[in-house]
Amino acid sequence: MEPGETKVTEGHMKRKFALALSFLAMAGMGTASDSQSIPGGGDSTAAGAAKVYISCPACDLDYIKTHITFVNFVRDRSEADVHILITTQSTAAGGREFTVEFIGQKSFGAMIDTLRYYSQTADTQDAIREGLAKTLKMGLVRFVARTPLADDVAVTYSKPALSTAKIDKWNYWVFSVDANTNFNGEKSRSWANYYTKLQARRTTEENRITFSIWGNYSENNYDYGTTIVKSISRGKGTNFSWTIGLGDQWSIAVGSELWSSSYGNYESVWELYPSIEYNLFPYRQSTSRQLRLAYFANLKYLDYKLETIYDKWSEWIGQQQLSVSLELVEPWGSVKSYIEATQNLPETSRNRISVGGNLSLKLVKGLSLTMDAQYARIHDQINLAKGNVSQEDVLLQRRQLATGYQYYGSIGLRYSFGSIYTNVVNPRFGG
Repeated sequence: MEPGETKVTEGHMKRKFALALSFLAMAGMGTASDSQSIPGGGDSTAAGAAKVYISCPACDLDYIKTHITFVNFVRDRSEADVHILITTQSTAAGGREFTVEFIGQKSFGAMIDTLRYYSQTADTQDAIREGLAKTLKMGLVRFVARTPLADDVAVTYSKPALSTAKIDKWNYWVFSVDANTNFNGEKSRSWANYYTKLQARRTTEENRITFSIWGNYSENNYDYGTTIVKSISRGKGTNFSWTIGLGDQWSIAVGSELWSSSYGNYESVWELYPSIEYNLFPYRQSTSRQLRLAYFANLKYLDYKLETIYDKWSEWIGQQQLSVSLELVEPWGSVKSYIEATQNLPETSRNRISVGGNLSLKLVKGLSLTMDAQYARIHDQINLAKGNVSQEDVLLQRRQLATGYQYYGSIGLRYSFGSIYTNVVNPRFGG
């Protein structure tokens, strides 16, 4: 035996084995004890409480579960007495509008309600989740009132201080400045990106005006020992748009952009695009369903950095685009899809057709399906630079390549079974 080495005897091994068995036995007894003290499946499960299922991937569900304790949360829609469907969209001031639909099921089948909560641009994540939880509590009261827990629920009211109506001194204008950078690297490679944007917008029920200026700079550095390669790409631009509502389903808009892109071989691009849109559903239902048909008539001036494959250094073109977009958010899941057809004028053979969408579907109890797909048939790359593209330009993505199509797709299934309750929240070790 070497100095300092410990001899492991048979008796020592037996004692270790016995200690391990004792630990497992105590763990099992603890688990059994916990489960026996949890009527209905969890230590926060309330007997007779309404079962609630929430559809909101972006919500802090752990916070909601720990602050709303007078209902039982379940993990499957078919088990619920109340299905809460939460959808969001941006507000004029840069906040979010949360549309909260309370859909009664089973004994509450005839009860349906909708509430809205509005967050502000400056609200913290904690303030947003607190406000949303408060809205959920108010909406659930009418359901809880019909359960055995009604006698244990109290409603309080804090009378607000008297105030006078305020006049919006900004007249609905909102201004924002964004600046961000991200970077990564290692011994032989580094990458950095810088982006900034200034924006002004004014939004009312019938009109929206937006103006912005932006700039982007990316740099890649590669060190091959005796060779150092630096790749730089830049982009900048400004745009203006004015959208006018014509009733509950029609809108018209006019916009203009001026921008450049070294990757796309554009020294500068100027665009003017009037457009018209029809929504099959009223715009007030936009959080739950939209079917929009839009037509754009574009006028463009293109100034290229390098001569193109069509022997052009600059040119004027016309362009038209027709698009159809569908968005549905329902208790069974959500659908988003689109089809766009773009055609250059007068060369109508230079065109592009794009289709895509995503689907999230609750198939049966415990089984859900997600699909995402995009495809484009491309025949309008008039901006491609003339001449051969070097291997270095391809690897560093400094030059756009010719292609006839692009595609992307994903599909996934998820199946879960077991306890229907999800009331318990355990954050230990980031769980």
